[in-house]
Amino acid sequence: MIIEHFIGKKECNNIEELEAILAIRTAKGVNEFSISGDNYYPYLVITVKEHYAVVNYLKEEGSAYIAIGGNSEFGSDGCTVFNSCSETEEMEMDNYYVLDFSDAKIVAKDFFNNMELSENVKWSEL
Repeated sequence: MIIEHFIGKKECNNIEELEAILAIRTAKGVNEFSISGDNYYPYLVITVKEHYAVVNYLKEEGSAYIAIGGNSEFGSDGCTVFNSCSETEEMEMDNYYVLDFSDAKIVAKDFFNNMELSENVKWSEL
């Protein structure tokens, strides 16, 4: 697996390396991880703010999913600001899609093992 994020790009060969990379945060406590195999698709994007995340799965061009959260301390109402594409670019995400980072890490491990949609969270097709 290849993982690109705000601070760099790393090759990841096992779950331990995956966990170590996913623990990386900028000084602001944010990061965004794009995880892929040898081909461009499928890939997983995990956008992180402190202990919270938004997870997108892109199966192929025109086929994308977002994990349904709403179980973090934010609940499912309102929005939370995350950084996407860089540490300075902000986007508001509906709290309905905000997961605890521990759930996002499970999704990343599932993706590492089979490159499919994780069955450990619910998904909404975009």
